[in-house]
Amino acid sequence: MADAIPENKGSNAAENMDGVTFTITSNPWVNNGLIAMSQVLNEWFGDKVDVKFENDCVHISGDENEIYESVANALHIMASKGTYNFSTAFKIINKEGSATYSPPKEYPNKKGDLEKTFDILEKERELLKKRNIPNKKKQKIWKMRMSYFGSEENYLKIGLNLGDTDDFKKFKENKNKNFKYICPLCGMPTSALIEMKQFFNPLSSEHHNNVVEGFSTDIRKKVKACPKCVILSYFSLFDYHIPFYTTENKTYLAIPNTTNSETLKIIHNNLSLKGQYIDFSDPNCTSYGSNIKSLPHKSKSGSMLALLHNIKNRYLERAPQQLIVSPFAEVTKEEFAEMTEWLFIYKNSYSIIYIRANEKIYEI
Repeated sequence: MADAIPENKGSNAAENMDGVTFTITSNPWVNNGLIAMSQVLNEWFGDKVDVKFENDCVHISGDENEIYESVANALHIMASKGTYNFSTAFKIINKEGSATYSPPKEYPNKKGDLEKTFDILEKERELLKKRNIPNKKKQKIWKMRMSYFGSEENYLKIGLNLGDTDDFKKFKENKNKNFKYICPLCGMPTSALIEMKQFFNPLSSEHHNNVVEGFSTDIRKKVKACPKCVILSYFSLFDYHIPFYTTENKTYLAIPNTTNSETLKIIHNNLSLKGQYIDFSDPNCTSYGSNIKSLPHKSKSGSMLALLHNIKNRYLERAPQQLIVSPFAEVTKEEFAEMTEWLFIYKNSYSIIYIRANEKIYEI
């Protein structure tokens, strides 16, 4: 339960700096969102805002309006790029049947786009049948994730239009004044607390009964967090670089369990480079079972080993004309020691599995 701030509260040093400061938290899902947001801001809005990594926080500086506009646009970019361009059926028909089907638009941006269907030819149905793929005459054009949890509505309202949400308005208003609470996740003063839903942060249970002090007729207390932590949770929700795999209709996501911002930055950087992960926009990619190269689909420990290999070893593709200098971050043995704890999230039930690897696998 969040504590109220005493009336004689002092100002926080980080909040007094020009710009917006996001603090590393005790919640790995929020921390992942922080790194994901920072990487997109660097890549797309580096001319408008400056992103500075500190040991326990990330500071975004620049014109105030540019900062907030860039954050909202960053999530829009992430959500739209995270849509799968094509269903498996149409990719196979294009690849093996020499057809030229294409998506109706770059990405779905209004209600109903998910249900776009085309009528396919009989010979194309036969092709799908041979590949043991459902061969109905009407085939959906989109194979979409949109977000790991939630609905199409969340994708349209939050992912594509974060700036219009009430949560984002509270984020903009959460300035160095009228602080009434302490956020239980990041420990920072805040003017508002927002209910944390499982669909956008699976590590935060919507109900718990661990109230130590006081008395309540309703012991099912809802978890709340500051607007910053909620916004960062949305970035994780639509972060298509979070490692995942599906087996036997069960989907697992994997996120590192560390509060070291530099470690998180290296992990996100190395797993987001083409060749380190599977690029679903590639016409030759006909399966969406996993977004990580060589990720086993049967063993969580084996999957984590594959993740660590992709973080430590360079597999990324590079055109001959590119510079010798690679964006891949080399991982030292000391840095690797910070990467051995992971959380596997079972999407279907929000179950959390903690796995720790032996640091000796660095030598493999």
